[in-house]
Amino acid sequence: MLWWTRRFWITPVVFIFVGILLIGLGFVTVPNGQTFLMYLGGFFIFCALLIVAFFVLVNRTEDNFEKNAIRGEAIILSREQTGIYLNNQPQVRFQLTVSLPGEEPYQIEHKEVVKLLDLGSISVGATIQVLVDPRNKKKMKIV
Repeated sequence: MLWWTRRFWITPVVFIFVGILLIGLGFVTVPNGQTFLMYLGGFFIFCALLIVAFFVLVNRTEDNFEKNAIRGEAIILSREQTGIYLNNQPQVRFQLTVSLPGEEPYQIEHKEVVKLLDLGSISVGATIQVLVDPRNKKKMKIV
């Protein structure tokens, strides 16, 4: 499970709680009638279900990639920073020659966020370990 999904499970729980609270307030304000509060409560519950569905889909996709990925090696032909930072960590554009077992090596351009401490150890000509999606050879992850 991804780290952020563990923290965000609180969101659908809060949405469901607020939705039930709003539906209850709708019954209290106008007995035997539908009010805006009841519709709003239903909307909150519907949004909670969408959030849960999104979490399940993202986790399934990430787990399948890790489970089905082919382990290979890549040689760094070039690297340069893209100018984009994520949590103060630079995104780097790599030109790689990827070698997978039983297949011809191929070249690919790959962008990935790299820790600043690791940036110096990833030099041109170095061999790195990669995971490659067997269905889409352009989708890969540096290990």
